[in-house]
Amino acid sequence: MKKEAELYGVKSDGIYKNQGCYGYVNETKYLVSATWWRRWCDFANLGDQVLNDSAFNNQQRLPSNFNTHATLPDEENPSTLKQINHARNFSMYDKPGPISNEHLLLDRKAHFIDKSKKTVFAQPHYYLKYDLIEHFDYEVVSQELWTHLQSWYGADYVIPRKMRRGEVIDGGFKRKMYIELYPGKLLLALMRYYRGHNRP
Repeated sequence: MKKEAELYGVKSDGIYKNQGCYGYVNETKYLVSATWWRRWCDFANLGDQVLNDSAFNNQQRLPSNFNTHATLPDEENPSTLKQINHARNFSMYDKPGPISNEHLLLDRKAHFIDKSKKTVFAQPHYYLKYDLIEHFDYEVVSQELWTHLQSWYGADYVIPRKMRRGEVIDGGFKRKMYIELYPGKLLLALMRYYRGHNRP
């Protein structure tokens, strides 16, 4: 579980780090549909309930085909029964299909194909829907994690974005780094502003 968690971008103590506020300037991150991400977390046993359950994370993970009728050291122990219930729940989740980012795009026909890799990339920012909400519409993942996810499941659209420096308020917390969802939008607004004020 520890090695899997580290590979998936999760710290060994079971705390998931949001990739949208960690990184360095110009680092490339990738957007993933929040719906698909939650489905994958359930499948990979990385749901919030598991990650936040420190007692369970400190124990060896039970296999999905765990036999609940097997003789246990102490079947009456609440901790043991809790692990059994976790094992039963894990086996209920299906493997997710390809990563589906299509609903994040404003114009679904706006894309280009990298023929060498046969990968579909999203075009510039104006094709990404406005007012997207992190954790509700999308999640941000590192390039390393994206490489693994794409190789395992495939994706309909690849949406890379760069990290920028600047303080933004998010949920009452100050971030020193943020992901630029709509690159060039601020520059275009400033150009229009100055052009309008410099006219005679």
